[in-house]
Amino acid sequence: TNDCTTPPSPIHILGARIEQPSADNCAQALFDAKGHNASSRTIIEPTPVPHPIVWRTGDYINIHIDTDPDGIMRLYRLSEGAGTTQGTFAYLDSSSSNPEIPYNKIPDLPESYNSLIAGYSGLLITFSATDQEIVLQTPVEIFHGLNAIEDFAMVGRAQSDGNIVFNCVFGIICLPITGNVSITGITIDTSASALEISGFFVLDPQTSSVAYQRPILNHNQYTVTWASQQAKGLQLTSTPTMFYAILPPGTYANGTQIKFQTGSGATIIKTAKQSFTVTRASILNLPTLNITQ
Repeated sequence: TNDCTTPPSPIHILGARIEQPSADNCAQALFDAKGHNASSRTIIEPTPVPHPIVWRTGDYINIHIDTDPDGIMRLYRLSEGAGTTQGTFAYLDSSSSNPEIPYNKIPDLPESYNSLIAGYSGLLITFSATDQEIVLQTPVEIFHGLNAIEDFAMVGRAQSDGNIVFNCVFGIICLPITGNVSITGITIDTSASALEISGFFVLDPQTSSVAYQRPILNHNQYTVTWASQQAKGLQLTSTPTMFYAILPPGTYANGTQIKFQTGSGATIIKTAKQSFTVTRASILNLPTLNITQ
């Protein structure tokens, strides 16, 4: 008898490796010209890595293959490698952003290809119908602790060997906070310089630079926030509590504000007295802020 089963496409299984972030330190006098409220006690060390980025069970990536028609996207799910920086992804489904190619007209996986572009998280990234734009989303929240960070947007590329190398396109700031009050909310506000920090961003596939496109629903594009899940808020102490925000790369001008809502209903504002720079794939350690009343 003859085996008439169609062999799987060579792109049915893909390998994916994650670039690891570096770390840098910000000027200790960022929020105070004399540095009185600054502390260098808490920093994320740059070696071996400040915080490993690893694949998690249930992770998805979305890819576009160069031999596919414009706007065709292929969704893959992690099959091996959870908890490591090197994973294997298996094909799951296809979709189209091209109005001329409805779902039932999407071609099968190609038998051959030269290169592909991939995006993570696969459920939050879109390839345009012209293949010139990759649209990805930044979180609108500030994270309490590194382990709380989810879906750090990445873009990867591979040649015909199917081994994708993912690169982080945004940066992270680390904000250590001490004090004697409880806080119910934190807001980073860049409206003074009209610098968009949350929403949908378009990635240039040639340079890996990002440009703001539009807000997420009705959220303000100049703010990212954290809100306590406890009615009385989070009690600060002399030991720094670590918060993290994912931000687009760029220079953040003096005047950038970090606003703290306290459990008593007061608002405490810290304003940057000089500019600071967020770099792609890097964690920037801001000076420790002391919030007291």
